[in-house]
Amino acid sequence: MIALCVVLAAQAVRSTADAAAGSAELARLNDEILRRPQDTELNLRYAALAEQLGLPRLALSAYERVLIYDPTNAAALDGIDRVRRGVQPNTTQYVAGVGLIYESNPTYAPSGMAKGEAEEYGFLNVHDERTLGGTRWRTDGIVTGTVHDEQTQLDYGYAGATTGPLFEMLPGLTVHPAVGAGGSVFDGRFFYGEGIASLGFEAYPNGAYQSVTLRAALRDYNTFFVPDQTGGYVELFGKFTAPQLTPNAAFNVTPWLRWAAIKGPLGAVTTATAIQPGDYTEVGGQFNAFFSLNREFSASSPAPGTQPYPTKAPAAPPAHSTWPDIILGANIVLSERYYRDEVVIGGTAQRRDATVSPGASLIFAHLFQYQNTLRLDYSYIRDHSNDSTVSFVDNVVMLTLSRGF
Repeated sequence: MIALCVVLAAQAVRSTADAAAGSAELARLNDEILRRPQDTELNLRYAALAEQLGLPRLALSAYERVLIYDPTNAAALDGIDRVRRGVQPNTTQYVAGVGLIYESNPTYAPSGMAKGEAEEYGFLNVHDERTLGGTRWRTDGIVTGTVHDEQTQLDYGYAGATTGPLFEMLPGLTVHPAVGAGGSVFDGRFFYGEGIASLGFEAYPNGAYQSVTLRAALRDYNTFFVPDQTGGYVELFGKFTAPQLTPNAAFNVTPWLRWAAIKGPLGAVTTATAIQPGDYTEVGGQFNAFFSLNREFSASSPAPGTQPYPTKAPAAPPAHSTWPDIILGANIVLSERYYRDEVVIGGTAQRRDATVSPGASLIFAHLFQYQNTLRLDYSYIRDHSNDSTVSFVDNVVMLTLSRGF
């Protein structure tokens, strides 16, 4: 016991001495930097030692000095990203919303057979990032549901979450592997449960958010809806934000490629759900444009839809401001779906559906209070199939009130 105490005391003395020596060396390097602030090697040595001593803010300043004089220095770019992740606070963001929908053809019936109705929906999105054991960790969750006033067989709800670490693969490129699970109800019954795996890549070149994600899921359906109850899908999708050409405009495009292998009758669920039962391959994309009428967009306060979450806490509007941010949006969605086991009625060709959906938005951000958003959206959906019995037209108007906190 006495020997153990002696060893621990010796280690404590050694640690104190090492810390004192490190602090002295850091001070010496600082004096040299004052004389030669443009010396890249000197600043990198200072930054490495500051990290070792647990002084991330000093290291951050040194890496920033290097990049002032040498903007492409790989060691400084890697170091500044590493240190920034280390000093990021733990954050949890919520966005909750409720809304009303009018849909002219909720069942996607062929032309001439449509019957419109009102719907109500709500959602809660959760985004959490924190440092666990020295690794940055991200968790995303969603709960959403839609209730139909007349076509109650289309009532739908979903809850799910994914979680995983964030790694810096290259300077400025973040990799996010994640796993998760989800489940849904449809027409008052359990619909399916799913296991999810994804691999995402994110970057912010010139402050513009760019991402590519590969996602796969295996679903187990209720045999009430789908006789062959197990199936899955794989999808590749991206979000590419254009660098700001003007302070009041923002643009992005979201392409996707989806392969689904879920046996079952296509009529089991409206195509409004993200993944419908069926064997098909789908390619598509959405283009969005946003125009602010009274404020400029910034990296810390992006236009809706340009990136999932700001890279830092957004700055609140000036205290004296009583007007919300008024934003006009325009979008178009194009997709083509190729079915592998659906033969066109009266023929031998495989079914193929092409969808064109232009839309517009009017958004009042920070309405009455910061992080309140009121938005009005309209979409015209025109589906053209080589099977004329399933082509349809739908008009969708949505009014949504959401709150971030």
